[in-house]
Amino acid sequence: MIPDIQRPESDFAIEIGFEPETGFDPARVFKSMGDLIDAFQDMDRQLIRSIDSSIQPILMLEDIEAGSLRTWLRGQLTTVDDDVLRQGDWKKVLGLYLVKAKHIIVRWLDGRTVISSAVEVAELEQELLNAAEETDVRRIPIYRPIGRGQLLNGIQEISTALAHLEQPDSASLITSDGSIEFNLNFRISDEVIEDLSIEERISHQEEMILKVKRPDFLGEAK
Repeated sequence: MIPDIQRPESDFAIEIGFEPETGFDPARVFKSMGDLIDAFQDMDRQLIRSIDSSIQPILMLEDIEAGSLRTWLRGQLTTVDDDVLRQGDWKKVLGLYLVKAKHIIVRWLDGRTVISSAVEVAELEQELLNAAEETDVRRIPIYRPIGRGQLLNGIQEISTALAHLEQPDSASLITSDGSIEFNLNFRISDEVIEDLSIEERISHQEEMILKVKRPDFLGEAK
């Protein structure tokens, strides 16, 4: 087992706390852990698209600690096209970005039971985009926000994974920025995701003015 102080900053852990000999479904802890790992793996694939869609993130199992169930993970990155990236240790930089983005999402969910408006989601999208821009790994500094539907679906995956747990269970994300608890009370429905995604598509409509050079309604001019 590697001591915490020796762990790279790109490592993170998911910790699930439970009281021994409680609960009717002892497998719930492992179900929740497995589903959270899958949710973060899917979220990484969406988050990395803010940088470059050719990069493929993979989570690697580093360690499992007993007591409360603590699983340490590390991200691995591969790309088929590194011409768009600056020279240097971009893998380390992007690994830190993905860990930071997870921390941002879990912190944003803290204290929420539902999402009340698209404005809330837009604030999260902007914070994640800022984190992507701060990596400064692209030769041409063009970064794009994560798609709202993909972001909300990822948040729903996290919520669904946590739904396996019951009182007095707890779950935390541990990163180099510290430990932050998951909000076990947050829920989001498919209907809310669809409504907020529709609002995003409508808000992205733009007015275009086309200049007509020569109208010819009866002829064949175009």
